[in-house]
Amino acid sequence: MFGADGLGGGVISITCEGDARLAINTLRRAAQIAEAVRSPRIQESEIAWAFGEMRLVRRKYQLDQLGPHHRIIFNLVEREEGISS
Repeated sequence: MFGADGLGGGVISITCEGDARLAINTLRRAAQIAEAVRSPRIQESEIAWAFGEMRLVRRKYQLDQLGPHHRIIFNLVEREEGISS
């Protein structure tokens, strides 16, 4: 996957901002994408695509963990694009 001219682990680390679980899932998904397009190496575009997918998955998981009251507050803040004090 990573060759002398390929991407190093730093790209994943920077992209995922130190979140190990997100980094592992992003790398796994990027490898699947690279394999699907028959790329001999994981390219930065595949990492970006995979990161976008994994960010959505992580957000959905986090929102699913909210209780009903927190969900109401979240929906209000999201709809109003923030709150002012």
